[in-house]
Amino acid sequence: MATVTCTAMQSARRLPQRLSRAESDHRRHDKLLMGAIVELNQGFRRAYGARRVHQQLRQSGLSCSIRRVSRLMKEAGVHASTKGLYVWNPGGHAFYTSASNVLAEDAPPSGEGQPWAGDFTYIRAPSGWL
Repeated sequence: MATVTCTAMQSARRLPQRLSRAESDHRRHDKLLMGAIVELNQGFRRAYGARRVHQQLRQSGLSCSIRRVSRLMKEAGVHASTKGLYVWNPGGHAFYTSASNVLAEDAPPSGEGQPWAGDFTYIRAPSGWL
């Protein structure tokens, strides 16, 4: 029982020393990283997880590991979310299926000046891709 009391008194004596100690470089870097993580999380619609955040931090010149980023994200309460990334458009299928193919009913074109149709995904325009 005496050793427990002695140990408790020694740790109580050291407590003011720990409170007055300056913040470590590691903790200061953690705070810098945490601020950058929160900023990145807001900038990318809260969609980035630890790996992508780590990649962005490294590209911006901040040194860190994926484990450290993951730990700091947990401390800050930041996590990746897919909610709100994809927009559900009700009625879109009904709209596209209601339009029938009028050209399919006609005979195929046999020469110039007749209607024809094609399918394309992108068109390059002077202002960019449409």
